[in-house]
Amino acid sequence: MSLINSLHFMSVHSQLSLVDLFQQTDVVLFDWGNTLMLDFPHYSGKMYQWPYIELVAGVMPLLERLSDSHRLYVATNAQDSDKSEITAALERASIASFFTDIFCQRELGLTKTDNDYYPAIIRALACQPQQVMMIGDTIKTDIMPALQTGLFAILVNAGLSNVQADRFYHFATFDQLMAKLSPDSL
Repeated sequence: MSLINSLHFMSVHSQLSLVDLFQQTDVVLFDWGNTLMLDFPHYSGKMYQWPYIELVAGVMPLLERLSDSHRLYVATNAQDSDKSEITAALERASIASFFTDIFCQRELGLTKTDNDYYPAIIRALACQPQQVMMIGDTIKTDIMPALQTGLFAILVNAGLSNVQADRFYHFATFDQLMAKLSPDSL
């Protein structure tokens, strides 16, 4: 995306309401660790093998809501797991059925900070960047690279309180995000 197109996109993006953003997009990418499922620091190895897993609070109602109107995908930087192992973790959490596919570092050969990570996903989806929303918990890997590619973005992270979110939406919780969406808005 050229600098002029990028600046125009950022200007348009900051003027759209949250409901408008969801109505404009067809695809929603979700980060995995600490966006969909809690990434416990005291566990190591593959999440599907952990003795305990847990969804991030409030994510299930959002998945249920968006699955009727959007194609949902996982876009993760996870290094320990491949697509089948991520699917196994999602199945343990009873959310695998919401997702059309999973884009992960092992499959793509790229990390989210690689300039071609999000463009590779856009090519695989055969769509335009402005049709895609990224939801994640990290500005550096989830939000900024997505915005630089032309995607819309939502940060969901309670630990970040002083976020300058003029180019993306920021919510502390999924419950806060859901409260901004009226029942018939999508």
